[in-house]
Amino acid sequence: MPWMDALRGIAILLVILWHAPSIPSFLGFAVPPSFLTVGEFFLPFRMPALMLLSGLLLPRSLAKGLPRYYLGKVQFIVWPYIIWSAIHIEQFGVGYPIEDPRAWIATGYLWFIFFIALYYAVAPLFTRLPPWVVPVAFWIVAQLVPTGQLTDFFFYGGFFFAGNLVARQPGLLDAILRRHWLVAVLAVVAIVFGVVSTQVDVNRMPVLALLSLAGIVAAIAATRVIGGSPLLRPLRFVGRASIVYYVAHFPIMIVALKLFEQQVDAVTLVGILLLSALVGCTALAWLRNIIPFRWLFQAPLLGLIPLPRRSVDPSGDRHVSGQGDRRG
Repeated sequence: MPWMDALRGIAILLVILWHAPSIPSFLGFAVPPSFLTVGEFFLPFRMPALMLLSGLLLPRSLAKGLPRYYLGKVQFIVWPYIIWSAIHIEQFGVGYPIEDPRAWIATGYLWFIFFIALYYAVAPLFTRLPPWVVPVAFWIVAQLVPTGQLTDFFFYGGFFFAGNLVARQPGLLDAILRRHWLVAVLAVVAIVFGVVSTQVDVNRMPVLALLSLAGIVAAIAATRVIGGSPLLRPLRFVGRASIVYYVAHFPIMIVALKLFEQQVDAVTLVGILLLSALVGCTALAWLRNIIPFRWLFQAPLLGLIPLPRRSVDPSGDRHVSGQGDRRG
C-alpha cells in the first residue's frame, strides 16, 4: 500500500513544516505571519490523518493475539515515548519537573504518541462493537466533556477508530473513491475548511470532524493514484520511518535554535530549523537499525519481537506494504 506510506510521509512533513516557524514564533521571534498561515491551513487535517492511518492498522495488529499485541505496543510506542519525553522535559520544559508524574502525561509535542498508546490499550475492549459505534461515541463524548486534554483525547480517538472502521469495512472507502464527483466535492469542502481555519480557530471541534474527514478522504484519493510514483519515493521513506521523524524533529530544532538564534534573522532561522530537522531525522532513519540508535525507537527486549525489516509508524505497527502543541 504505497499510498499509505506516501500520505503518512506528507502528514509528517506538514508537522515539521508547522513546527519550523511556530517554535521561533512561540519564543518571541518575528516570524512572518504567512509562514504560520500555511500551517494553519493544514491544521484540521494533518494530525487527524495520522490518527486515521494508525487506526487502519488496528485489525492487523489485533490479529497477532493480545500478548504479542501489547508487548509490541510497549516496545514500539511506550518505550520511545518515555525516551523522547525525558529528552523533551529536560531540553524544553513542560511546566513540571521531571520527577513529577504530571510531566509525563501527553508531554509536549509527544501528546500524539501518548494518545496512540492509550487508544491501543483500550482497543481490545471494543472489538465486539460495530466498528462505526466507537468513532461516533468518541466524538459525542468529545463534544460533552470540558475543553482540555479530555476533549483532545476523544476528538482524535474518533479519527483513530474511524481508521479501524475503514480497515474493517474497506468497501465503504472504495464506494466513495469510485465516485469521482464526490471526491471532487470533498476536496472543495476541504479547501474551504482549510481557508476558514486560517481565520478562525476550528481546531479540535468535534462538530466539524466530518469536514476534516472530507480532506483526508480527498488526500487518500490523490495518493492512491500517485502514491506509487518513483517521484514520491522520498515521501514513502519518510512515511515508513515516521516514528523517527516525529519524535526526533522537535529536539533537533531546539538544538539548532540554540546554536543560531543570536546569529540570523527570523526567516533564516526558520529555514535552518527546517533543514536541520530533515537532515537530522533522515540520518537517524538510516541508522535506526544499528545499536545504540535502535534503542532510541525500540525497547531492547532481548529479541522477543524481531526488528521489522521496514520501519514502524507512530502507531507501533509494522507496515503492510512495500509500504509542541496539539496543533501539531
